[in-house]
Amino acid sequence: GGSSMEIITTCSNGASFVEPVMYSNQLDITYLPGSALDCTHEIDVIDTSLDDDVAISWSLVYSIVPVTVG
Repeated sequence: GGSSMEIITTCSNGASFVEPVMYSNQLDITYLPGSALDCTHEIDVIDTSLDDDVAISWSLVYSIVPVTVG
């Protein structure tokens, strides 16, 4: 039971990606795809608990880093 999280990336050229986010108490860095494209990122939290009384709690920290593609 519990929950999971994934980040869905959709780009204007039709490319799409799904990146699972692994639960950890450590600093896990995930780089999302699409830096050379016009993309949006959607966070999807999935409830996998069979108990309706279980509260879902996630915390996510992100930064936007400029890149040079070439």
